[in-house]
Amino acid sequence: MEDGHRADGRGVLFVWDFDYTVVNCNSDEYVPAQFLGHDATSDGFRDLIRKNGTNDDSDLDWHTCVEIMVGRAMNEGGATPNDILAAAARMPFLDQVQLAIGEISEKGGEHVGQMILSDGNILFITMFLQANDMKKCFDEGIMTNIGELVTSEEGKPALKVEHQSAKYGGHKCPRCAVLRICARRRLWRTSWARCRWRGVFRPELSTSEMVRTMPARRSTC
Repeated sequence: MEDGHRADGRGVLFVWDFDYTVVNCNSDEYVPAQFLGHDATSDGFRDLIRKNGTNDDSDLDWHTCVEIMVGRAMNEGGATPNDILAAAARMPFLDQVQLAIGEISEKGGEHVGQMILSDGNILFITMFLQANDMKKCFDEGIMTNIGELVTSEEGKPALKVEHQSAKYGGHKCPRCAVLRICARRRLWRTSWARCRWRGVFRPELSTSEMVRTMPARRSTC
């Protein structure tokens, strides 16, 4: 979703990351690990990242590594495309986080919105949200990378991730990887940039305590 609908400068926007926030795992690692095993998946990512770091000609950014590991899950781990989707749907989460998201959606009113801003991919995120009846809570949309299951040139099932950094304003932060959605740039290009307040989530607070307002700040990435 390109823009929220509250452009009048009033309201509270809850912006959620996905990994280790909405879900209690790294989605890119969790899905292939269900078929390759945790150790083999961790070692696989480590080897790919090490190869990238020692080869100036390599184009193995993080999302290419994810494509490779999910491909291994299907072509070596015996997973079907439907198995990959099912694994994404059953990612673990914290009960209090799911409760907070639901209560904000139910009780927040017309001037409170929620969105997900993640450097993951829309395929895994959507499968999880739909399976857990949470997609409706994010009325301001999901800003992330395109992800889809395709058939490779070799006729094998594969994951394809199309990075969206350029679409969302690029990323020139010297502290982060180049191929990464810049949360600050993307958020400040929406109509919510004109809102006076933004909300903060703290798991130890009740929903009524959470839905308070605080001065918005333009922070770094």
